[in-house]
Amino acid sequence: MVFIKEKLKEYNLNTDNLDYREFVIAAGNSHIIGFGRLRKTGQMYEIGCVTVVEGKRRKGIGSIIVKHLIEQAPVKMVYVITDMADYFRKLGFVEMKEIAKELMDALDTTCRVTGKSDNVIMVH
Repeated sequence: MVFIKEKLKEYNLNTDNLDYREFVIAAGNSHIIGFGRLRKTGQMYEIGCVTVVEGKRRKGIGSIIVKHLIEQAPVKMVYVITDMADYFRKLGFVEMKEIAKELMDALDTTCRVTGKSDNVIMVH
């Protein structure tokens, strides 16, 4: 978890309520090269903290992580709060037209934590 916490802080991602059971890890040559999180939020599941280390990006690792998290979700729809809408569109996510209050609260929290106001909520 130390590596994950360090990377989350480095990339200014949410470090609230971390639970190792929510994470999947991609490894290569006995080193962590990427990870992602599937977190239950109320009655919904959120994909978050998808990170691939520099030098290993643009090789499909992030996509594999996201697809694995989608498969692991015990519900049909998962959401992501992101500033990388184009990336997630390629993976089948669409921007939500109507957003429940629970998700708006999550979006507000994410924007405060990351300092980014251009995040959107997408669903798969």
